[in-house]
Amino acid sequence: MANETSGVKQNYVAIVVAAVVSSILQAAWNSYLLKGWLATNTSQQQNVQYAVLIVGFALIAAAISRITQLTGVLSPIRGLRVAALLWLSLIFPALTILLVTGQFFNGDHQLNVWAAIVGSWLLTMLVSGAIVGALNRKTK
Repeated sequence: MANETSGVKQNYVAIVVAAVVSSILQAAWNSYLLKGWLATNTSQQQNVQYAVLIVGFALIAAAISRITQLTGVLSPIRGLRVAALLWLSLIFPALTILLVTGQFFNGDHQLNVWAAIVGSWLLTMLVSGAIVGALNRKTK
């Protein structure tokens, strides 16, 4: 169930649970807030996007778990803190750069789309942090 490397135990069940829950939240969030933006994609494109997101969320959950364990005791609160710090230091700046440079967001509602995407990433990363923190137990 757990793989021990460098004193870090990865609970793959927790990682999969976090990835699936995050993907469901992302789909619900996007379906509600980004209807117009998603309407330009075919259902096949959306299915591929969500499949890629599940893999991405699994990698994010694993990273949150690993960083949390390497920096202290693994708990839901620490998972939330690490997730928030990773979001603030990586996701938020990256999406802001894309907004400012106009590389990704186009159209009249680019700020609304940006805010919805930024919010969805914050929510899903926090949920992942809480899940891996709650389902993992570091033992030495």
